[in-house]
Amino acid sequence: MRLIKNTTELIRIKDPNIIISLVFENAYTHIEVQAKLDYPVYETTF
Repeated sequence: MRLIKNTTELIRIKDPNIIISLVFENAYTHIEVQAKLDYPVYETTF
């Protein structure tokens, strides 16, 4: 696995509330992104 830099530009995330913590390229077949929201998520009931 290798760490990928400039991930926000690479996957074109436009939401400033998403914080990317780790990005890896696994065996040149797929990219794994670990991210979290900068604000709490409220549950809704339907």
